[in-house]
Amino acid sequence: MLDARKISDIEKDRTVPEVVILGDVAMYEVVYDDDGNAADTNRFSERELIRETSLGFDTLYEWGEDFCDFFERELVPLGPPQGPGTQTGTPRSC
Repeated sequence: MLDARKISDIEKDRTVPEVVILGDVAMYEVVYDDDGNAADTNRFSERELIRETSLGFDTLYEWGEDFCDFFERELVPLGPPQGPGTQTGTPRSC
């Protein structure tokens, strides 16, 4: 998990893109429409760009925290969801 405030300085001009990286062969940037729905992708095959993007995401992963630590601190205290359509049962722990 990564607190968005930690990357606000690098998102001044453009948000960090959502990408799918397939090794060093291809990278796809997900493009969203005005309603927030995935609408298209931009494909990139330049290996240096893919490498640079991968290294940037490696840095973001280093800044993040373990999901289980986040889950235990932020979600467990909330208790199970209530209301119609919610599942019952014992919640899984990390």
